[in-house]
Amino acid sequence: MVDMADLPKLANTPDVSDMPVKPNPHKPPRSPQPSEAPNTPGITHKAGAPRASLTSTPLTTRPLVATRTQTGSIMLETVIALPVVLLLGLLITQWAFIIQARSMLDHASYMAVRAGALNQGELAPMRRAFARAITPMNLAGTGAQAFETAFLTRSLPAARMHARFKILTPTRAAFADHAQTDHQGRRYLPYQDLDKHPRRPGRRSGVSLQQATRLTLEVTYGLDLLVPLAGPLIIEAAQAADALTGNYDARERLMLANDRLPIRITTQARMQSRLYSTRHLPRQ
Repeated sequence: MVDMADLPKLANTPDVSDMPVKPNPHKPPRSPQPSEAPNTPGITHKAGAPRASLTSTPLTTRPLVATRTQTGSIMLETVIALPVVLLLGLLITQWAFIIQARSMLDHASYMAVRAGALNQGELAPMRRAFARAITPMNLAGTGAQAFETAFLTRSLPAARMHARFKILTPTRAAFADHAQTDHQGRRYLPYQDLDKHPRRPGRRSGVSLQQATRLTLEVTYGLDLLVPLAGPLIIEAAQAADALTGNYDARERLMLANDRLPIRITTQARMQSRLYSTRHLPRQ
């Protein structure tokens, strides 16, 4: 314990930190650490603040250069990739519309051949049935009145101008082989009780009566491609493919020239009425 009488003596005792330290001649001088810096004239340090090392490299120049380089490379990649991604998205959208239209045209072609099978193979009922089936592609409103308006003003003219109907079977040779005569002297292909007729092939056509009464219809429709950039690109690709393969005929090339993609669909139905006229039948 410290006696209260000794406090004045302790107050007058000098501080150890203020006493000079004599160097030890037997101990080598300590080298300064990297984190320590000598007192340089003209440079002052705040109390309690860490001393900066003079041997450390500044950290400001190199990160700025790297950031600018990374930003420039990202901008370059965006400029290159953005048009490609945009064009790819437009192409996917246009092909989705083509697939949707193809599905609707398949149904319309079946309705057309069904109308021909019920109406002696005449083309006019086929065209009307086809136009009515593609009316949802041109429909702008809802209701029966909007449907009939679109049918008369859009679908029926489109079926006349942009669609081609071609009967593949029966042929005129099959009609000549198997035609019968009614009580008015008109020749026709029968469609009832076909199992009671012989199945021998005809001399001119090489097909039997059962095969001859199958109405096969080929419909070619020029689809308008509405997606920008993708539509013209697909048309040019189809024209280039036609130049190499010759897959399209004159009517289909005319559709391509009018920026319409030819879509060819073939459907078949059994005749449900007598076939009288051979005006639209192929020769062979």
